[in-house]
This record gives sequence, C-alpha cells and structure tokens, in this order.
Amino acid sequence: MQMVMDTHRVVKRLKEAGFTDIQAEVVTDVLRDSREAGLESLVTKSFLKAEMADFKADLLKWLLPMMIGQVALTATLVKLL
Repeated sequence: MQMVMDTHRVVKRLKEAGFTDIQAEVVTDVLRDSREAGLESLVTKSFLKAEMADFKADLLKWLLPMMIGQVALTATLVKLL
C-alpha cells in the first residue's frame, strides 16, 4: 500500500521555513520521486549475503596462493642467509 504525498502541503511548509519557490518545489519533487521508487530497486539482506559470500570466495582464491608464495619465498631467503 502506497501512501499519497500531499506535495502542496510540503511546498507550503518548506516556503514557510525560508525556502524559495524553486527550492521548495525541487525538494518536494525529489522527495516524491524517492517515495515512488520501486521496491525492486532496493537491495535485500539475502542479496547482500550472497554478494559477501562471493566476495569472500574471490578473496580467498587470490590471497591464499599469494600467502603460500610469500611463505615459500621467505623460507627460501632464510635458507640463503
């Protein structure tokens, strides 16, 4: 259920607070547009969890071989000293 926004009232309140006509109308338009934005454009918790899992997998895929290589390089350098 979507609530209707009384844009005239919002413009009136903004003008009473010191906004110019143009400023009040622009702010009201932005507020209206943000309220009318579809819920499908919002990110869900499950989407974020899935993205984080993918990121962790990619991070491990790159970091693990680098860490192993660093340990091997360090061990080789220690032997040379």
